[in-house]
Formats: sequence, structure tokens, C-alpha cells
Amino acid sequence: MKTSQYLDLNPLEKLLFCSQIGNGQIVCLVDGEAASLEKALLCIEALGQKRVIPLYINTGIDPDSNIQINFLKNNGLPHLRVIHAAPYFTKALDGIIEEEERKQITESLFDHLLKNELAALESREHPTFVLK
Repeated sequence: MKTSQYLDLNPLEKLLFCSQIGNGQIVCLVDGEAASLEKALLCIEALGQKRVIPLYINTGIDPDSNIQINFLKNNGLPHLRVIHAAPYFTKALDGIIEEEERKQITESLFDHLLKNELAALESREHPTFVLK
């Protein structure tokens, strides 16, 4: 399935987008939302599949995360990288009741996992940009 079935960039849009990225790769964070899929497909349309690394961090917080992962893989992101981090989030949030504290812990752990994954990717694939 070609990504152009979903998005159609005109030549000027492609030129502008590619000039920002140069010859590098881009890590594109995705979630289960349609806008996230569209963002990733836009990157693929402009740069090509080999230069876009779609990444999904499965926190386990959303009970529909496996459905979202399958949807993303079946709708233009067959090379989606998934970090299965539910056990980390479950342990970190165990016993935490206050919503603001849960949010801070979740954001901190998400950022930590993202930095670790980016460090691993940099050693193998040398991404240039991260798109959240």
C-alpha cells in the first residue's frame, strides 16, 4: 500500500520538508491517534520509508494499545518500532493516587525510555531529527 493513497504532497511541500531534514533520518513518535498516523505518513511521503523511523512507546496505560499498534502497522507503518514498556509504567505508578504525580512520573519515564531508544538508534541508524 503506497502512502500516497493517504497524503498527497505537492512538490513545493516536499522540497520545504526535505530541506529541513537534509539527508538524515527522522524518528517519528506515533500513538493511536489519526493525526499521529497522518504525521508519520507525511514524513514517509516526503522522505521515503528508509529515512523515517516510526516509534511507538507502549505504556500499557491505554487498554487499546495493542489494537492501536496493529492499526498503525496495517495502515502505512509496517516497520513500526514498538517499545513494550508497560511493566516499567506499572511498577513506577504502583500506589500513586494523585493525578498530577502520576502525570509527572509518566512523562519522566516516557522521556527516559525515549532517550534510551534514541541513543540505541543513533549508534545504528544515525537519525537526525525527532518529531513528536
